[in-house]
Amino acid sequence: MLASSTSHEVSYEGPEWGHGDLTAALLSFFSDAKAYGSDGNLSISVLDEELTSRVEARTNSKQTPVMTKSAAMKRFLPHGTST
Repeated sequence: MLASSTSHEVSYEGPEWGHGDLTAALLSFFSDAKAYGSDGNLSISVLDEELTSRVEARTNSKQTPVMTKSAAMKRFLPHGTST
């Protein structure tokens, strides 16, 4: 599960993004070739850390994404995988 902010925060949107800050951070992260390891896999824990860092930086720590991972979810997503 991925939420754009904690329950005590608001989720920010910017007219320059055309959507919310979390979506902007996701899009920039997924298009960053460095996000994928040398094996072409994306670590869910790295995704969590990067999204938190990017969103907090863009919102001056006013918004913090929250991610929980089911035990059934794989730890890595191959490059180009949508789920």
